[in-house]
Amino acid sequence: MDVPLVSHIGTCVARGSARHGAAKVAPLLAVIMALSSCGGAPDAGETPRWAAAPDSADHATVLAASAPQAPPVGASGAAVVDVTLPRGSTMPPASPAAYDIRLLDQNGWPRETFELVPVRGAGYQTVHAVVVLRGSGALSPVAGVQPYCATPLHCEYVPPRTANYAERYTISLSDDSVARLSTTKDMIAINARNIAVERPSIVSVTLTVDGQPPVTKQITYAMLPG
Repeated sequence: MDVPLVSHIGTCVARGSARHGAAKVAPLLAVIMALSSCGGAPDAGETPRWAAAPDSADHATVLAASAPQAPPVGASGAAVVDVTLPRGSTMPPASPAAYDIRLLDQNGWPRETFELVPVRGAGYQTVHAVVVLRGSGALSPVAGVQPYCATPLHCEYVPPRTANYAERYTISLSDDSVARLSTTKDMIAINARNIAVERPSIVSVTLTVDGQPPVTKQITYAMLPG
C-alpha cells in the first residue's frame, strides 16, 4: 500500500514508490528527487504563489502609460518645450551694437569727446568720422569704400555685399545750423559752417546700421575766448 504525502506532491511520490513496491518507503533522497521533478497546478484551495502575467493587450497599455510623453509640436514643426528660469534669474541682455562711430581730430587721432575752440581767422578744425567694429578700434567694415553724401545732413557707405558685414552704414547730423557733412577720401568730414558761433553749440553725429540701435557721438563748438 502506497504512503501518501502532503498536498499535491503526494502523487509524484506515489509514482516513484510504485516501482519498488508498496511495502518499501523510498529514502529521503529519493523523495527530494521526486519532488524536484514534479510539477503541475496547485491543489484545490491552494493559493498560487505567482500571479498570472497580463495578456499582450493589457501589457501594451501598461507600457504606453509608463512611457514618457513627447513634447507638443508647434505650427512650424518644432517641438514646444516650456522652460522655467530659476527664481531670481533674468533673460540674457540683448547683444550690443556691432558697429561704432569713431571721431578723429585734424591729426587723425581718435577722441571720445570733442570741445572745439575756434582759431582766429581760421575757425574750427575739421573732424572726421569713420565706421569701425566695436571693440577693435581700428578695423573698419568700410575701409577703402567711398561714401556718398546725398545732403549736408546725410551720408552713406554702401560697401560690396558680403555675409560678414552690414550692407549700408549711414552717418547723419541732427541739423545743419552749426555743422555740415562732406566726403574726403574714404572718410566723412564734419565742418563748422561759421568761423565762430555766437553761443556754445552741441552737434550730434549719429551712426545708423540696420539691426542695431543708433550710435551717437557729440561735438561741442565753443565760443571764441575774450
